[in-house]
Amino acid sequence: MPVRSNPTGASIAPSRALLLLLIVLAFAFQGSRGLWEPDEGFYGAAAAEMFDRGEWLVPTLEGRPFLDKPPLVYWGGIVGMHLLGRNEWGLRFPLAVALVLAALAVGGIARTFWGKEPSRVAALAYATSLGPFLAANVLTPDTLLAATVAGFYYGYVRAEAAASSRGRVTGWLLAGLAAGLGLLAKGPALLLWAAPVPVHLLLRRRLLAALRGPGPWLGAIVALSVGLPWFLWISRTLPGAWSYILDSEVVGRLATGTYQRNAGTFGGFKVYLPTLLALSLPWGPIALYVWRRRRGAGAASPAVDREGLRPRALLWLWVFLPLAVLWAASSRLPLYALPMSGALALAAARALSAGAEGRPWRGFTRWRPALLVWCGFLLAIKGGAALWPADRDSRAFAREVAAAESAAGGGYFDIVAVDADRRALAFYLRTRVELVSGFHDEYPFYARLEHQAEEIEEARTSGEATLFIFQREHLDLAHAMLAAAGLACEDAASSSRRHAIVVCRGGSGRSTSPDG
Repeated sequence: MPVRSNPTGASIAPSRALLLLLIVLAFAFQGSRGLWEPDEGFYGAAAAEMFDRGEWLVPTLEGRPFLDKPPLVYWGGIVGMHLLGRNEWGLRFPLAVALVLAALAVGGIARTFWGKEPSRVAALAYATSLGPFLAANVLTPDTLLAATVAGFYYGYVRAEAAASSRGRVTGWLLAGLAAGLGLLAKGPALLLWAAPVPVHLLLRRRLLAALRGPGPWLGAIVALSVGLPWFLWISRTLPGAWSYILDSEVVGRLATGTYQRNAGTFGGFKVYLPTLLALSLPWGPIALYVWRRRRGAGAASPAVDREGLRPRALLWLWVFLPLAVLWAASSRLPLYALPMSGALALAAARALSAGAEGRPWRGFTRWRPALLVWCGFLLAIKGGAALWPADRDSRAFAREVAAAESAAGGGYFDIVAVDADRRALAFYLRTRVELVSGFHDEYPFYARLEHQAEEIEEARTSGEATLFIFQREHLDLAHAMLAAAGLACEDAASSSRRHAIVVCRGGSGRSTSPDG
């Protein structure tokens, strides 16, 4: 029979001061920084294109279907742009909301396990940990997935702690809703983070009993009803879409080096050891210090599992079961591990709760100045990034492209980006930017990119002015190709260390650079 650890576990409501702090942390400077390539360029340009066209079902990038990720990140950006305008604030709006909701869900789990005061510590720990905080300002689906995973675990814990059948069903329905949204955030990756739940039920000898009730089945129905229709629709609408999604989200990431994301024997060490540190700062080291000090003093620790929910086992499974798969996979990136941040925040909250004699929030009074300094530091990073002259900032690069067009006499230019991570240019310039392959292997998009040779030939035959963006390492080869095609070209001023702007006029001529 399920047990209830805390009678207040049904609520995730924080104090007003904590909620205000979460909102400030999430939304302050959220749109101040330009879109940084490559990932923000992908998702920002696709969301803006859908917004401009009034499209909700088929993500597109430069008019071609773009199925790199499911649509939740684009839908969130569209909603944000309707609310806040067609800008970075609108695009990153769903990430700020996701950070707040994830913190509340983590706090709700802690409240169910240990009571009111630890829940506040857990919510605060999540929102102010370095990894989740910074990730919530980067336009990718990972923050959305982390929020849905936290919501899924909150629903599960609430169901298992409920004293009534209705409460159990409600918990599973919440878990199902979160799981469905997780499928729309990153597809099958959600299953990796859901896998610890049946294992946890098995360890508690609750799996068969849970399956005999209606809750898990109703939750599964909700999850499939929310998450599956888009995949079915897109598979029927676009030929080969389902095969591409399976390769992009599962086979290609787990078993092959197709996506070239830190594959190899030591890739896991290089990526996930620093990631674990970033996800746990500063609360992990603080909690470890408090725990060791308490043990050294011989202080007794309150029972973690008074009533059979086994929170410690759940947290271990939440972290290490997915981490083992991520470590073994051939595609590895730091943000893949972001959903484990909830478990790390809960572990820190529990250790700090015990260290403060069961009254962690009041016990933190002496830490309050340090906490405020840390929050100020986080906001300074977020705001300072807008002023940092980052080479990957496509907002700044778009200004240089516009200046190059103006210096060349204005008028209409075809813009062609060759092997260039400048996908957000279309968002800023509000014009079509043709993304083509050239000197590097093409990224495995669903829709094949054209090759630079086709665009150069088109510029030669059409006689239209064309602005090319090349990687600087290939600039000499590019000028040779342009000259061979008879295009009159010259380099435009650009401060980018990675990309050069080359302005070409149709007809015969010599391709030149500032150096000759």
